[in-house]
Amino acid sequence: MKMRLIGLLHLSLMITFVACNTGPKEGEEYLFYGEQLNHEKAKKRDSAMKNLSQLKDKRAVPALNKALSNGHANIKPELVKLITDLADPSSVQPLIDAIDWRAGAGRDKTGKMLAVANERIAKALGKLAQPDNAAAIEALIKLADSNHLNTQLAAVVSLGDLKAEAAVDQLVLVADGSSNNFMVKNAAIALGKIANDKAVPVLIKLLFF
Repeated sequence: MKMRLIGLLHLSLMITFVACNTGPKEGEEYLFYGEQLNHEKAKKRDSAMKNLSQLKDKRAVPALNKALSNGHANIKPELVKLITDLADPSSVQPLIDAIDWRAGAGRDKTGKMLAVANERIAKALGKLAQPDNAAAIEALIKLADSNHLNTQLAAVVSLGDLKAEAAVDQLVLVADGSSNNFMVKNAAIALGKIANDKAVPVLIKLLFF
């Protein structure tokens, strides 16, 4: 009798456990999938990212911001994209903190993912940061010196969009020194938006480029 009772209790606990892990409660999907972003299994994280991208629920922003620092490169590019789409100002500092300064023009899979994430962070900061956000401007200036061309380009464009006076020297270096014509063109456009006198000589020079 005792063994049977123990068996029934065990079965009851198992049923309860399964019931609690079948998925999110209605209306709380953003909480469930937000937690899953930190799961140890990549498939779970990928699934959570896909579901959150479909939901586009702004209540998930705190979980998304937190997940930026979890070190999982496989979801980081899509994570940054979703954060950009949701456009919450609270994401600016977490985005800055999530920049991987080691990521560049590497060829390994993880390195490429991190470089794409940096590129998307540069674009996101151009949309979400305020022009007087010194930390965001400083981060973009550094990214404008990246050896990953798409990241550099994204940072150059964002600096122009933010009319970042502090970035003039870096943008002049890019406009006058890059071997990439498209990069030079965008650096010149950014300098034109900022309209600082220090950029005049290089802009005149580029008239004959």
